[in-house]
Amino acid sequence: MRQSFETNCIGPLLVVDEFAPLLKKSITTPRIVNVSSGAGSITRRLDGSPSVANFKSVAYRSTKAALNMITAEQVIEFGELGWKIFAYCPGFTISNLSSLNTTASGAKPTSEGASPLVDIINGKRDAEHGKFLNEKGDQYPW
Repeated sequence: MRQSFETNCIGPLLVVDEFAPLLKKSITTPRIVNVSSGAGSITRRLDGSPSVANFKSVAYRSTKAALNMITAEQVIEFGELGWKIFAYCPGFTISNLSSLNTTASGAKPTSEGASPLVDIINGKRDAEHGKFLNEKGDQYPW
């Protein structure tokens, strides 16, 4: 679990902390997009959302929920400066996260999960600043 916290929480937090001085000097609107997961939504876990109900991983869920709180803190801290902050879930994609993240299990190519991220980075979803977005163009509850 400690390694998961280092990867999913501490790493993203340190990256923002280190780059914040440079972002403050930006002539364009800075954007922070933390790559989260619907599995980190406490609301979705408790309401039994089908896509996450059977996924059992306390470490992964906990660290993504913690990343969501880090995102919320960044919304408050940097939103006051005019920055746009988001949590983003790319959906169930092919990866080395587990043996289930395969095409045979229904995982989609990472490019499909990354494509909507480009719209966020390019400012097309700025009106949703401070939200937990997903690859379908919707929002997840925190």
